[in-house]
Amino acid sequence: MVRDDESITEAVSYLFIAMSAADSMILKEEVNIAEKLASDFDISQTLWRKGLDQALITFINEGWDHLPEVIETLSRLLTFEEKEELVNDLYAIALIDDVFHPQEVKMLRQVCEAWGVDFQDYSGST
Repeated sequence: MVRDDESITEAVSYLFIAMSAADSMILKEEVNIAEKLASDFDISQTLWRKGLDQALITFINEGWDHLPEVIETLSRLLTFEEKEELVNDLYAIALIDDVFHPQEVKMLRQVCEAWGVDFQDYSGST
């Protein structure tokens, strides 16, 4: 099966944008994690930038309503191990400021449940 790198890039980029926007701040450390994401998925810098541009437009236009489609797309395109790695990176982005914001919790819970990955609630509530 041929991997659809463009679809993977756009979907992973959307998750990065959405998680970073969940607390209304994009920190330099989050960008470093995003660059790691690109490297983990063997995404070229050119394709990654294109994916980020498209993901930002999609997030601005559709917001959180686009999240289920992204989850479904990646569910079909990634292995379970890749999903786990992606979830770990999303946790790293969420926790970079030492606060697990409600929107971050909601997003991670939704992703984890859809992919069968264990969800960890670091917010102190359930």
